[in-house]
Amino acid sequence: MNDRSTPFRVPLLIGLGLSLGHAACKQSINGTSGGTAPKAPTAFSQNPAVAPSYTPPVAVVASPSTTQAPVVQGPKLLFFPLKSERGYCAGAGEGVGAFGAPRSGGGRVHAACDVYNSQGTIVYAIADGEVIDDGYPFYCETDALEVNHGDFVVRYGEIKPGSAKFRKGQKVKAGQAIAQVGLLSCYDQPMLHFEKYTGKASGPLSTPGNKYSRRSDLVDPTSFLKGLHGKKPP
Repeated sequence: MNDRSTPFRVPLLIGLGLSLGHAACKQSINGTSGGTAPKAPTAFSQNPAVAPSYTPPVAVVASPSTTQAPVVQGPKLLFFPLKSERGYCAGAGEGVGAFGAPRSGGGRVHAACDVYNSQGTIVYAIADGEVIDDGYPFYCETDALEVNHGDFVVRYGEIKPGSAKFRKGQKVKAGQAIAQVGLLSCYDQPMLHFEKYTGKASGPLSTPGNKYSRRSDLVDPTSFLKGLHGKKPP
């Protein structure tokens, strides 16, 4: 209802000793009364003993809606982890860097997508997040850094030992330098080992029980990285 309706006019019932009733004050939406048009109220007597009781009309305030508008969030800011690369996911040689590529012994397969570049190349956070494990020894004299990016978790593996720039519990921003590409001593190949998880499981990322020897929420990051290929960090 809008606020442009005609103000209430309240007749005074004088000499009847009655309080003001509501029956004579019915008013339609268009401002006309339901019966005889109400008279303007008579001025109050100066003697309070005979002054009729009068209650000013109370404005009706519409209750606010309890339904809140949905919060509209902008797209998540995402970057490729390196500014340049020398091939990724398909791997080198026989494709050993691809997700699911076989590993020697025990039937294990590759749990990541390898992004190749020279040793010491800067690794960037692909999105905002929080470090959940920092700079620990990983594989063939390289380290790893784990970051919770909100709706997914990434292990930035095979980074240069000591190059992790953040510690557990610290926040990182999308496109921020977080480490450097390491060199595998057992393979003589520098690369970033990129593992992606949905975050729907808990516990260590490396765990036995499946062909990847990884936590159950591991996913193939290949298409994800390909979608970020044109979004290089600043």
